[in-house]
Amino acid sequence: MCVFFLSLALLQFAAAKVQIGKNREFLLEGKPFIPLLVWVQPPKMISYWKDLGVNTLVWSGDPTAKDFLDGLGEQGMHGILEYKDKTSDLKGHPALLFWLAGSPDHGRENIIPPEQWKERCDKIKKEDPDNKTFAYFANFGFLQGIEKFDRSNYAKYSENTDILGFSFYPITTWGRPEWIPRTAESVDLIKGYSNNSKPIVAFVEATSILPNISREKLKELGHPDGAKDFEFTNMVWQALVHGAGAIGYFTVSWGPWRWDSSTAEIKKAMKTNNELITKLTPVLCAAEVAGKVEKKEQNGGQVDILVKEFEGKSYIFAVNMKNNGEKVRFAVSGLKKNTKITANENRELSSEEGYFEDTFAGYGVNIYTIQDSK
Repeated sequence: MCVFFLSLALLQFAAAKVQIGKNREFLLEGKPFIPLLVWVQPPKMISYWKDLGVNTLVWSGDPTAKDFLDGLGEQGMHGILEYKDKTSDLKGHPALLFWLAGSPDHGRENIIPPEQWKERCDKIKKEDPDNKTFAYFANFGFLQGIEKFDRSNYAKYSENTDILGFSFYPITTWGRPEWIPRTAESVDLIKGYSNNSKPIVAFVEATSILPNISREKLKELGHPDGAKDFEFTNMVWQALVHGAGAIGYFTVSWGPWRWDSSTAEIKKAMKTNNELITKLTPVLCAAEVAGKVEKKEQNGGQVDILVKEFEGKSYIFAVNMKNNGEKVRFAVSGLKKNTKITANENRELSSEEGYFEDTFAGYGVNIYTIQDSK
């Protein structure tokens, strides 16, 4: 009898697939969910990543997809598999989050024509109509313009895919720390290609080195181990403020191969960010509130904001897009004088009538909670 009820429970859980909500948010078992995932990992790394607040892994291909999903399920985590003949029979596995349809723009010689991409996605949806498909834009021709590639293809790819993702590593791939703010540009471009209709997975660099840029060059750039912790945090929140619904981390390195080559500082920042994102998931997945808050940078910089309301509170997620200090005045509709405002859960501010002010470190991130007046 116990075996019967356990089997029944597993079947019910297996039927609870990811859905896409009205705000382009992920819903898991009907509840808001933000995937926090790491690219290509084996089963032996599951507990390691769980300890850092990660909830989802992409399969590395080693050893078997079933072992991978079984291990994730035991830890209450989720997996993403590339849809192939050897993985398609796992479509009912309770730990499967969604299918990776592939990377249609990966490499100069491996670009998939849009009509062929449509056939691939149609095949997946026909064989597994209950799951979602994920396109991972790896080559990033849509931002850099360095490839001989028709950018209109991205709109065509987007039409036939449920979830869109991209990777952009300004330091370890491009050797351009000044491109850190282009993380937000990446999200905005994909939103445009999909008419802001699809959830976006933003992969940020957590690795300390990639083959593209030598260690010597990284040292010259003042980034001997890739992105610094505050830059990493900035890219994560840039993506979320601009509308990403999931955050991915690229941590591997070559020569020698390491599943995680991130520094201790990046790991600490990753865990802190993951815990905060998980805590604020219902807020981040709520509808964006337009027109309630206006901001004015006092020193000529740029601070981007996202405003949400949840359970009687207003939230302002604010990201400094420059590596310079900034002071900002936030004009908030209906804000009364001496309203208590909490910044980053550990600092209290007091408002003037209709506004409050605060300062930002270079590439700083501030999150404000305001108890709405009734």
